[in-house]
Amino acid sequence: MKTLLLISAVALLAGSALMFPARTRTNLNHIIDLINGTNATLNEHKYVEKVTRAGCKDEFFCKVHHILQNDTAFRANAAGEKIVRNLAIYLNGTKVNCPVVPEKRMSEEEIPLGDFLASLKTCIQTTNLVKGTAPMKTVG
Repeated sequence: MKTLLLISAVALLAGSALMFPARTRTNLNHIIDLINGTNATLNEHKYVEKVTRAGCKDEFFCKVHHILQNDTAFRANAAGEKIVRNLAIYLNGTKVNCPVVPEKRMSEEEIPLGDFLASLKTCIQTTNLVKGTAPMKTVG
């Protein structure tokens, strides 16, 4: 009986690790670190399209990646480029098939970049919680 319980526990732990690999978590947590270190003046004067979190599903991360990837001013900042790169790695690592996003804005409402990044940070933290992982500090 103890052997069966032990095997079940190992299978459960291995299964959850395979569903959400550590490398993917590292990219999300690195984005949190980058958001925490972004320049406040960059955040204050820049406005981007508002994206509804809607449960922090894959579509949210796809749309955020699309907006930030196409914002040359944001990507000109070293932290901005790293955020875009880590989002791409996360999306590729989870095998998310992002739909082709039209060039036309989905919403006419704009929010400050700082609020946009705070929303992204909240979704990352929610995703970490839902996937059964505690946020971890990363190096890089």
